[in-house]
Order: sequence, then C-alpha cells, then structure tokens
Amino acid sequence: MANTLLSGLMVTIFSLALGGCAVARGPLFDASTLPALTGDTARIILFRQSAPGGFGAGSSIPVKLDGQDFAEFPQLGYAWRDVPAGRHELSASRPGWWAGRARLVLDLSAGATGYVEVSHSGAAVASVFAPVAAVTATDSETGGPYSLVLTDPARAVSALSKCRRTH
Repeated sequence: MANTLLSGLMVTIFSLALGGCAVARGPLFDASTLPALTGDTARIILFRQSAPGGFGAGSSIPVKLDGQDFAEFPQLGYAWRDVPAGRHELSASRPGWWAGRARLVLDLSAGATGYVEVSHSGAAVASVFAPVAAVTATDSETGGPYSLVLTDPARAVSALSKCRRTH
C-alpha cells in the first residue's frame, strides 16, 4: 500500500516537472499589428506577466468579458478585444478549495484602450495606477486566487513587449 502511494506521488511529481509552466506560445505583442480603432469602439488588452517565484506558474487564468469566455491566460500571455465604448465587466473565478472571484468594471470612452493585468492574487505585482480620463475602473472585487488590475499604459506596454498572444 505504501509503495503504491509512493509510486503514485513520484509519477505525479515527475509529470508536473515534465509539464513545465503554462506559457503563451503565439506571436510576440506588436502594437503596430493591431488595427486602428474606428467609430464608437474602444479596446481592452489583457496580459499576464511571468509568475514571481513560480506561484501559479503551471496554470492558466480563465477570464470572462461581459459574462462570456474571453481567454485563458498562461504566463506571458496577452489577448485583446475591440468593444463598443461604454461599461464592460471582466471577471476571473475559480471553484473548489480556493474559491473566489475577481471582477473589474471598466468605463471606456470611444478610441480608448484599457490595459488590465491578470495575475494570481498571491503573486500580484503592485501597479502604479495613473487614471486616464478615457478609461476608468468604476468597480472591482477581489477574492480567491486571481487579480484583475487596471494598469498604467506605459507600464503595460513595457510588460507586453515580453508577452505572446494566447489562443
């Protein structure tokens, strides 16, 4: 019995080691490839940096936009979506032993881009939030393992230079 348990534990550890970290594998972020915003649209760009100290490194973070699946964010991943100007809700939740939900509501003016950092709450990187008149976070909620933070554009663009498109 003890040998079976030990063998199972060793297989699990070996599998995790071979599995490596969940890291985005798409093309690197290049702002020049994004289409120009037109009409009454705005853009939301979400990104996830690498996990400090490996916290949450092996898992992707599922994010919803206005209640619909948006993307799964592995380390160094980004995704974007053009949306009608106005109010939009981002959320990331998890059931189970560390249940909880992070939520961020953005009000976006036409032509604005909102940059949101997605992270594990235990590894959330402190952000310097400089309000931008065209993008405001009007409501947020934290709980459980995830964090969604409206981020300063200059800081976001620097972080995005290391990120790859998530699929």
